[in-house]
Amino acid sequence: MKNLLLAFFLVVYASGYSQIPLGFKAGVNMSQIVMKDVPDGSIEEDYSSVASFHVGVFSKLRLSDKFDFIPELQYIRKGYHYKSSYSEGNIRLDYIELPLLISYKPISLLAIEAGPSFGVKIKESTYISLYESTDIGAVGGLRFNLTSKWSVVGRYYYGITSVKDIKYNSGPNQGPVEKVSTYTRNFQFSIAYYLK
Repeated sequence: MKNLLLAFFLVVYASGYSQIPLGFKAGVNMSQIVMKDVPDGSIEEDYSSVASFHVGVFSKLRLSDKFDFIPELQYIRKGYHYKSSYSEGNIRLDYIELPLLISYKPISLLAIEAGPSFGVKIKESTYISLYESTDIGAVGGLRFNLTSKWSVVGRYYYGITSVKDIKYNSGPNQGPVEKVSTYTRNFQFSIAYYLK
């Protein structure tokens, strides 16, 4: 976390001496984990979403009157809540993410944004490492431009790569072990400030 704060202040300092357009963003997420093609009764835990946060920097590179390219670098905390007959708690997964977005402005007050996002895990709340080191997905959402500098952003993240494989026995007798892949999903709501 100290290295992240140091990098943040270096970016702020450097932005004052560069010609690169730069902005800052911060906000909250609602994160969860989903499983695909799970037979009924095979997984005995319930999963639900948890609130978390993100902070980051972004640039805005003009492509045309209507289109911009918006690369970002953000620290984001994802995770989920789990509950079973014998335990309950929250899992926290911290990432450094690089969303690479194309922004289309049909009108000056509104932009539609979409693109891929690449995440590298830097921390998890478990005692041993149980989750994959990367999380790759797609992002889409809307940006409402309140002024030339301030905007409000709402997005949805759809994880494409599995962050953890859960193995189980479909029973009732001892049989082959089967595997279910899990994926992250989250809604992100941000306040963004554009310096230039």
